[in-house]
Amino acid sequence: MFSKEINLQFEIDWKSVHLADIEWDISLNKDNYSIDFVIQSYGMTDKVFKYKSVTNIEGLIENNQLHPLTYKSKTKSTKQDVYVNLNFSPDGKIVEFDISKELNDDQLSMQNQFINQYQFFTDPISQLVQYFLYQTDSDRMIIDGLNIYSLKFERLNDEIFDKFLKNIEGLISDDQIIIFQDYDKGVIEKKLINKVKKMGTKLFIAVDPKRRNFFDYEDIDLFKPNLNEILDAYKTENKSISNINHVSDKLKREKNIKNLMVTLSDKGLIINNNKGFIHNKIEKKKIIDVSGAGDTVISLATILFYLDLPEKFIAEMCNLAGGITCMKSGVNAINLKELLENAERNNLDLYL
Repeated sequence: MFSKEINLQFEIDWKSVHLADIEWDISLNKDNYSIDFVIQSYGMTDKVFKYKSVTNIEGLIENNQLHPLTYKSKTKSTKQDVYVNLNFSPDGKIVEFDISKELNDDQLSMQNQFINQYQFFTDPISQLVQYFLYQTDSDRMIIDGLNIYSLKFERLNDEIFDKFLKNIEGLISDDQIIIFQDYDKGVIEKKLINKVKKMGTKLFIAVDPKRRNFFDYEDIDLFKPNLNEILDAYKTENKSISNINHVSDKLKREKNIKNLMVTLSDKGLIINNNKGFIHNKIEKKKIIDVSGAGDTVISLATILFYLDLPEKFIAEMCNLAGGITCMKSGVNAINLKELLENAERNNLDLYL
């Protein structure tokens, strides 16, 4: 088990805590990307002043890595106006460095030393977006004009792992449900998966996977990847329903998965088990925010499969619940009353 740390190598800027609004505008195509990032800070104490920062990054996409070519940031506050302009070569070398802040000789010498030492750089916003899109980290140093950072992977010691495992064991008894909600952050790894599976003989185990541990789950009751995750796992870009059926059959057979559900965003979802394959489409609705939709679907699907309810009913209910979540801003726990009212309105009891 490992954790990811961001280590500050060089800092000449001040640290603070902010209360702020953040806006993202991310444009991607096959080879290029553009990010507009706006942060409006309102401050929290007299020591933290209000400011607005606008940053634009443009760069290249290569092997699930975002490599910036230009980084332009302007910050206007109640006390000062500052800017940072960085130009990178495609391999990450800094070819132009222009910041508004004047550095003293010691700071300038330290900055040049670190730039010459590490040579290959990315910016923090590109790295953050890259991680959310592809769950990959850059092997370059991170620079934002004033500060230089590195990413470091470090395994947690056995003592922490054992304590974590003991806490899980204390919550489990036979004939219960466990959901591996895998966010690819390093807490869940193959060793943990195998030990938890052995904690009960009648456990119903469900998984919402990510890339790193995708093939480490075997003998699972419910496995719920999204479309991109299962296609990436099998290195295919074919999004046709027939191909999804093919790769889901392969995964189900290879890993002995009883129920495989693949969520397809606005195309609904598929269920593949020993009773057959179904594709359940979704009624198109206005999507405001997809945050929490996957959590909602895996939670509800786990309960319904555990109760051994009909697949068509499960698919309809999960599509309905996911749709309700996407119509609200932010992460929201689904309201049972609202879900049941919508299910009744759509006559979903007909599938029972």
